Amino acid sequence: MVEFSKYVRRVPSGDIEIVTYSYHWADAQGNLIRRWDNAPHFPGLPNFPHHVHDGATNTVLPGVTIDIFAVLNEIR
Repeated sequence: MVEFSKYVRRVPSGDIEIVTYSYHWADAQGNLIRRWDNAPHFPGLPNFPHHVHDGATNTVLPGVTIDIFAVLNEIR
């Protein structure tokens, strides 16, 4: 199962800016495999606020800005 959300806004220049994102990957029983997001709740990690929740190890790792296509490639 993959769920994702992205909140964007148009800035005065007319460009689209990503405000928040979350890509959640779980198995058939709903157990977290991995989640990529930029919620600002791990300020001590490098590349804050981007981070990855690893369900296998129950840890949070530094992340990078990612899009749905990169997530789907990783899942594949």
